Amino acid sequence: MRAMTKALFFLAVAASGLLFANNPTTQHTMLDISVKRGEELLEIIPDIAKLRIEVFAEWPYRYEGDLTYEEKYVKKFAQSEEAFCVVAKDGDKVVGVSTALPLKDEEEKMQLPFREKGYDVDTFFYLSDTVLQKEYRGQGIGGRLVQMRMLEASLDPRYTHLCVASIERDDVPEGSCKDLSQSRRHMGFVRDPDLVVWYDWKEIGDEVETPHPLIFWIKPINKT
Repeated sequence: MRAMTKALFFLAVAASGLLFANNPTTQHTMLDISVKRGEELLEIIPDIAKLRIEVFAEWPYRYEGDLTYEEKYVKKFAQSEEAFCVVAKDGDKVVGVSTALPLKDEEEKMQLPFREKGYDVDTFFYLSDTVLQKEYRGQGIGGRLVQMRMLEASLDPRYTHLCVASIERDDVPEGSCKDLSQSRRHMGFVRDPDLVVWYDWKEIGDEVETPHPLIFWIKPINKT
């Protein structure tokens, strides 16, 4: 594992998983934001995959995207009976997506840290990624996506906890983003350094893939 020598910024891949960059000059207030599942998601998988590649090319991911991989990844949200996406559309254009699925439907690599710590993965709903096009940021749209996703995931009585994952890096470019750990704590999430999974991907401009740590935050679902 890499030593993190500088002050860490915790960038949410999930609960607050947006990149905060320049303030937009155009206001977008008439978006259609709705929960989509199954067949409804299958129809827009290519649009979601392209949006993910566009956003994840930015820091902190700097991910050199692969459309085939992204379409395959998004497809599992349509195939899982309980998974869903909160989708923001401007007309026919998909401009924002917040994804969620039961942790038991994620790959074993994601489940392993929870099993090793004695958690029951069948009781966790995983809030994965939130992506939003640059020109739509800074208007509260990302917050609406995140809040709708949290509410929807909390409705099923079979799940007792929510979990999110954040990438941790020490190479923080000035003005690139803001520290979102405080907002996650405000929402009731607690960072657990024992719940970590490493993923390799090729960053833009690199010749080879490099490892990146994702740290989980968990939150009990209040059923009252």
